Amino acid sequence: MRGFLIFLVLCLVVVGALGFYLNWWGFSTSTDANTGKTNVQLTIDKKKMSQDVQSGVGGLRDLVAGKSFEGSIQSLDAVTRSVNLKNDAGDLTVRATDETKIQLLSGPGTFPDLKQGMRVNVAYETRDNIHSATKITELKAEK
Repeated sequence: MRGFLIFLVLCLVVVGALGFYLNWWGFSTSTDANTGKTNVQLTIDKKKMSQDVQSGVGGLRDLVAGKSFEGSIQSLDAVTRSVNLKNDAGDLTVRATDETKIQLLSGPGTFPDLKQGMRVNVAYETRDNIHSATKITELKAEK
């Protein structure tokens, strides 16, 4: 029982530190000049927490699916929303759907933001021999 309580406290400390590091919550202080009293305020950012959790769930889904391809965009077809990729091991064509998440170095993106020559990592699913991109993430250019 004692070991379980130590484990529980340790989990709470880790979650608390992680939440503080990810700016899910924070503390601020102010001093009233007239009374000399110090006020401590706890701020909780529920929107940021929700976004981070959703992002983590999406990343976990991509990890579990296990299919990804890192390479350079060789060509794009706006009509079929297909992306042709190539790396040293080969090439792959994926289709972007309305559910495909596109993450650029500058933030969220859309299909028209993708450019030929861009280095990306694509998480995808295969159904009926069609590779559908679940997430396309822009990578920093190689030096």
